[in-house]
Amino acid sequence: MLHINGSAFDSGISSIKAETTKIVDALYAITLVSPTLAAGVVVTPAATAWKLGAAGALVATNGIASAFQITGINIEGMTSVAAVCQFMIYEGTAASSVMAAGRARISTNATIGGAFYIPVISPQIAANKCVYAKVAADTTVQPAPRISISYKKKP
Repeated sequence: MLHINGSAFDSGISSIKAETTKIVDALYAITLVSPTLAAGVVVTPAATAWKLGAAGALVATNGIASAFQITGINIEGMTSVAAVCQFMIYEGTAASSVMAAGRARISTNATIGGAFYIPVISPQIAANKCVYAKVAADTTVQPAPRISISYKKKP
């Protein structure tokens, strides 16, 4: 039996409206960048092809004081190297890490290179978490990309 006023139906509609409002608020939240007002973090691959290099911190621990979601990976400084690079974005620490935004791959050469923006949608990352990047390349020539992320705070 369907009850209209004061029933589960009314509370269901209210719940749907509340969830829709959250989604719209998240879509229209201001996009931020980390690191902000600074060059991206230089992340270099290992000297062996297809081995991940050392981690570079994109967000320091306690750097973002509210929950957030990564919406893009910004890669710069790839103008003079012919390489295929795979980028990994993690949250946590180097010793205990969880894939945060996944992986992205780019190909560059002397003609195609420079700056790249790769849209991603990460799971929600808790407040005060460290986010860092690692990179591997198909060559032993050392590209030195600068990485930053675009993100939105949870409304």
